[in-house]
Amino acid sequence: MGGYTTLPKGDCDILQQDCPPGETCKPVSIPGGAPTLKCQQANGLKGIAKACASDDECQAELFCVSGACSPACCPGNDLPCNGGSCNITVQLGGGAQMRACSYAQSCMLLTPNACPPGTECLLQDPKQGLAACIPPSDMVVDEGGPCTYINDCKDSQFCVIAMAGKPGVCRHFCHPSKPMTAVGEGGCPATQSCNSIQFNFGIADLGVCVP
Repeated sequence: MGGYTTLPKGDCDILQQDCPPGETCKPVSIPGGAPTLKCQQANGLKGIAKACASDDECQAELFCVSGACSPACCPGNDLPCNGGSCNITVQLGGGAQMRACSYAQSCMLLTPNACPPGTECLLQDPKQGLAACIPPSDMVVDEGGPCTYINDCKDSQFCVIAMAGKPGVCRHFCHPSKPMTAVGEGGCPATQSCNSIQFNFGIADLGVCVP
């Protein structure tokens, strides 16, 4: 169903939120299988981007994702994030996923303890050079592992998208001006070098370690 969820349409659409007023189109677990989409009553009072601890706190059509009330969204245009970025992958059970908006706090890559516990400093918007504190996905891998989304990689790493339909690969960010710095603080592994020409994020002295 588009690029915003792997769930087929059930009684409603998780992006369009075509339920009656006061209800949310959300996944409902089915024993032994993937969830299905149904309209559910929503009694929460918190609006988009407001802090939350559970879906019950959010208004209709919103979900509590990474501590903020968020709608499902389209990754290509960030709609309807209302100032956030559509870059969070939410695991729904049964192998199903949906995309949701991030309203995370900003951070500085390659800085120790840049984010609160449970989140990692990741490049949220490569085009604008914006990094944010984002919780890791359920599919997080070590450096060199396959990735699809930014939060599949660990702190201060980048999902380098491969060509020919292959998955991306997690690689360390680096400082070209500091090649002797420790890995994770600006340096690269011994078999890699810091490439800042191919990867131009609009951030001074930032590149990606490549073999």
